[in-house]
Amino acid sequence: MRSKLFVIFLVLPVLFVLHVIFFTPLFTGLDIVWYSLGSMFLLLVAFLLEKRFGTIFTSWVYRCIVGWFQTIVLAAFLLSIAFFLDWLFVFPQGFLIAYILTGVGVVYGFIQAQRVIITEISLSHPKIKKPLKIGQLTDVHAFGARAKKWLSQMAEKLYEYNPDVVVLTGDILDYPSPLSPEVFTSLDKSIPHYYVLGNHEFYLGEQIAASQASLSHVQLLRGDTRDHGSIRFIGFDDSERKRQVFENLPLYLDKEKYNVLLYHRPVGVEDAALLGADLFLAGHTHAGQFFPMDLIVKQLFGSFYHGFHRIRSMFLYTSAGSGTRNWPLRIGHPQEIVLIALLPEEK
Repeated sequence: MRSKLFVIFLVLPVLFVLHVIFFTPLFTGLDIVWYSLGSMFLLLVAFLLEKRFGTIFTSWVYRCIVGWFQTIVLAAFLLSIAFFLDWLFVFPQGFLIAYILTGVGVVYGFIQAQRVIITEISLSHPKIKKPLKIGQLTDVHAFGARAKKWLSQMAEKLYEYNPDVVVLTGDILDYPSPLSPEVFTSLDKSIPHYYVLGNHEFYLGEQIAASQASLSHVQLLRGDTRDHGSIRFIGFDDSERKRQVFENLPLYLDKEKYNVLLYHRPVGVEDAALLGADLFLAGHTHAGQFFPMDLIVKQLFGSFYHGFHRIRSMFLYTSAGSGTRNWPLRIGHPQEIVLIALLPEEK
């Protein structure tokens, strides 16, 4: 309930401000106020319809309306630049260029959001006794009537590369609508799947996410470990505590094994490395998903916002995500499936 109130009473005013910026060149006076209030009302209605019914139709209506607001974010940024140029150099054509770039950016972002790139990484270590291929899916954001289909489509792409273990590093499920039944049952039962909760699972309801996992072979790790020979998987719930989240990590580490830490956000990275984790797999950031949000994400997470990093003797990989939040729009970073080959170190 708290997360839904957050959406209604915090996010909507922010979108209102973006509307004001976006339509300033087109409207004056009360016109912009009434237009913006009407748009807010439309978003709220779409949200409530999706929450109540969760059909394929309401899901697409909701996605389209949210996509409109994502378009406004891009347009607001470009129009702000155009306004500055017009004020500084008297350049009224900048507004037309901003509108054109917005349209091009949305079309390009929609096309790029259909792409899936495969990132392959190989790591060797003396503690690894037998090769193991890990496949990572994260940030699928499957919700509503099509949740099961969205997840299975991405999983099928991953299975083509024959992983030995699949890790699901949070925000696999999402709100606002009821999920299609038994979302995880389409996943390959012959492969272990380890799942940790992201922030959107908590928005949905952690009990709902846990129940979905319990109906399948997917193993939810909430301060738990699973061993594969010389490799240990350790999973924790997402938390707002930032750096303090790993204060109990030493209780779960096995110094004789290669320790793979599964956590939704790339935070507390230095602590995890100092305490002895060998590999940290995360998501959450979407690598910004679309411009200019990537500029904000880079400020929040620094260089850890995406990609492969070494911190002391630990390696971190932050995935750009295996889906999109609400509207399928990506500019700069397509959807990503990560494959990590853990190999014995050659003597």
